[in-house]
Amino acid sequence: MKKQNKLHLSEEDLIRAIVDGTDMPVSVHDHLACCPLCSSEKDRLERKLELLGQMAEEFAPVPRKKVILYNSFERRRWWNWNWQKGLSVGMAVAAVILVVCGSIIWKTTTETRLARLNQEILQDDRFMSEVTLLSQNALPLFWQDISEEPESAFDDEFIEFVIPSPEDNLVSGNAGGMQCC
Repeated sequence: MKKQNKLHLSEEDLIRAIVDGTDMPVSVHDHLACCPLCSSEKDRLERKLELLGQMAEEFAPVPRKKVILYNSFERRRWWNWNWQKGLSVGMAVAAVILVVCGSIIWKTTTETRLARLNQEILQDDRFMSEVTLLSQNALPLFWQDISEEPESAFDDEFIEFVIPSPEDNLVSGNAGGMQCC
């Protein structure tokens, strides 16, 4: 609080008293109540501001839309209402999604599970029949057609020719009975 000539309030203090009288220190409020000069100066400033407001209303253009100003409590309440509304809409959407997903999940009943299981069994049977055919004759059909004996069984002599036994030392590095050092 600055005082002009250390006896009266400054113009800044007078304006603060006009704008918001509740935020004044007690000493400023007491001085305005006792000092006729500061009180009249405050009244003069208030009249100037009133005149300025009237001139602004007179020369200001008419707004196209009505302007509504909310105080902070109303704005906060409006925001909370929208937040709560958004939350309730979000929860409703989540509930609908859960119901739809739940119905899809529960739709797979035991009948559909059994049908799927039967299909897997049929696929396994087909696979095993292919394995059985390949175990009987592993040659592809093309090679079976061009082979001399399509259904021939290999005898022991042929298998000995293809895979010699280890006892037959025909092809070994120990020819001539010489021992290696």
